Parts: sequence; C-alpha cells; structure tokens
Amino acid sequence: MDSTVAELITHDFKIAYVVTDTHLHIVEISPNAIILFDEPSHMVMAASLVEAIPELTGNEPALQKILNGTLPRFEIHWVNRETEDRQRKFLSLSVLPYRNSDNAITGVVVLAQDVTPMGETHQQLNQHRNELRLLRNQLLNHNAQLAMANAELRHLDEVKSTFISVAAHELQTPLSSINGFIEMLLDEVYGPVNDEQKEALDIVQRSATRLINIIKNLLDVTRIEAGRIELALRPTDLTELIELVAAEFRPQIEAKQQNLTVQFQPNLPFVLCDHTRTIQIVGNLLSNAIKYTPSKGSITLNTELAKAEGFLKITVKDTGVGMSQEDQAMLFKRFFRAESANVTGENGTGLGLYITRSLVELHGGQIWAESELWRGSAFHVTFPIAGQPPEKEAGREKVYYSLTFKVPPLP
Repeated sequence: MDSTVAELITHDFKIAYVVTDTHLHIVEISPNAIILFDEPSHMVMAASLVEAIPELTGNEPALQKILNGTLPRFEIHWVNRETEDRQRKFLSLSVLPYRNSDNAITGVVVLAQDVTPMGETHQQLNQHRNELRLLRNQLLNHNAQLAMANAELRHLDEVKSTFISVAAHELQTPLSSINGFIEMLLDEVYGPVNDEQKEALDIVQRSATRLINIIKNLLDVTRIEAGRIELALRPTDLTELIELVAAEFRPQIEAKQQNLTVQFQPNLPFVLCDHTRTIQIVGNLLSNAIKYTPSKGSITLNTELAKAEGFLKITVKDTGVGMSQEDQAMLFKRFFRAESANVTGENGTGLGLYITRSLVELHGGQIWAESELWRGSAFHVTFPIAGQPPEKEAGREKVYYSLTFKVPPLP
C-alpha cells in the first residue's frame, strides 16, 4: 500500500503505530504518534516499549509470546489517558507480530486508535450500570428490611390479637355475671329496691352492657383479621329476620320517640346468608340510625331487589346528623367516627361499621352509604339471592310492639 494512503488512513481513523525490534526497543513510529505519546517522537525512538507505553507493564510474557510466534495478538481496550490540557481521552491498543519480507518476526507492532467518543460512552454506560447495581443493592436491602419489619409486625399483630382474644374472654365472663346479678337486684330477688337504687343499678347495667358489646366487637375484629369467621349460609326469608331485629330495638325507638317504618317489596326471594351474622349486620345499621337520629326523627328500613342481578338490597335511611364528604371517604375503617357523631353525645368505638362491612363482604355482598351533613344518611347492603319463597299474600300490615311494618300492595 502506498505510504500516502497509509498516512491518510491513520490520520482519518486516528490510528498511530509503533514498531520495535526483537528486544522491544522502538525503532519506528508513525507521523501522528502524538495520539499515543505526549513527548516528541525523537525522544521516544530507541526507548523501551514498556517504558514508553506504561499500560503494557505486566504484559511482558504476552509480548514475548508474540515475538516467539505462539500468540497471534492481544488487545487492551479503553486505555484512559489525560492530556496536557487535562482533557480525557481513550485509546484502544492492539499488539501484533511485525514480520520482514521473509515472513520472519523481527519485532512487534503496536496499533493505537483514539476511541475517545466511544470510550466516553462506554464510561457513562459503566457508570450508569454501577449506579443501577448500587440502586438494586439498596432496593434489595430495603426489601430485606421491609420483610423483617413485616415479619415483626405480623408477630406483634398475632400477639395483639391473642392478647385481645384472651383479655376479652376473661372480661366477658365476670361482666356477664355482673349483668345477671344486676338483673336479679332490679327484679328485687334479694329484697326491695327503692327508686334511687334502681336508677343507680340501671346506670351500672347500661355500662356493663356497653362493655360487653365492646368486647364482642373486639373479638369480632380479631376473628375477621385472623380469617377465623365461618358463615353457616342457608336460604333465609329476610323479611321475617328484619321484623324480628326491628322489634328488638323497640325500647330504644320508643325512648327517643322516633318513627320506624319497615317496607318490603312484595314476593321477595330468599337470600343466602348466615342467620346470626345477618341479624348483626341489620342490627348495627339500625342501631346507628337510632343513635344518630334526634328525638322524634324518622327511620325507614326498605328491602327490595337490587339493580345488580342476583342480589337483594336493604336500605336503612334516617333523618339524623349525616356526614361530610370527607368523613364518608373514611367510612367503614377501624376506629373511625364521623365528626358529626360527636355532637350527639353518643358513645362508640368506631368498630361497628368496620365489622358490618367485613361481614357483608364475607356474604359476597356490598355496602355503601349516601349522606349529607345535617340531612341524614342512607346505608345500602346487598345479599345474594338463594331462591324464590312460597307465594305471599298480596298486601298486609303487621304490628309488633307498637311498631308498624308496611308492605306496599302488589301493583
């Protein structure tokens, strides 16, 4: 190849070369050797190759193998150099045997190419890769810490649940005994009781009953969170169950002079539900409506087919204090009580609706609320339909304990 062409190639591709003798002393360098050496070319001539190119230090055995013809070549990539003006550059070095016209090895030739753009990209990729590796390790460490924290939280939760369960059981027995003896005192089993004493006993009985209800709620929450609630599902006539629940709340309704209307859509099908837990669901909703509706207010309990196919819907609507939009967003969470509930003076733990929601969802139904502050609330609950009941009378009106249950006649 013509020397001019060779110079053109080495110049355009930024390639410099160095030729040595068999003793690895430099005997020839290319005109653009500045790519490889910062010193003038005449100072490099006759110098030792390893001294002139320090990156080859430690590779003397490989250089000797090239001279012996046992190694065809070796390369060093991404040689990092700093220029006099403190600029960084990258070189790629290739070492090959140098042969004369008789094909005998008379030294080595070192090709050095300036690959600074690729080297900078390679360095950035390495830096990003190292950063990603560092982030990955940090993430793994965080995950391990979170796993440990979650395990600790699960353990603490189990300890808490066990404590609540044991404490509740231990408290329930003496409270039931206290309640029983109060009943006996009020019934004057142990002798006459005057009005002042009866008033005091009533207060104690209400407090004991409230404590028993709190304990039951805590036990239910513990069972729900532990997944230990089992439902005995069976086809149930929800109208009869609702009438019984409503009748049980007669004393509270009469005490506040409230009006309760229970309405059933005609010929409602049976629902698939657990009898005891469904009583608890309806009872919780009706209890809340009574507590947060003022004296002489109105409560409506309506039962009808839901818009969602295969479900029956119960709606408990009141004219009570209602809730703000912010409070409605927090509804059904543990221990949450709406701000408007505080103005009524009613006590509560904020567990009733949480338990109700959990029980409804265990049945495969849904629960939601509609409310406006100071204008009442409506709670809706759905239950899956089990089948069609025997044909019922077209229109009826039943009276239980002075509570009127109205069913609209068939259209």
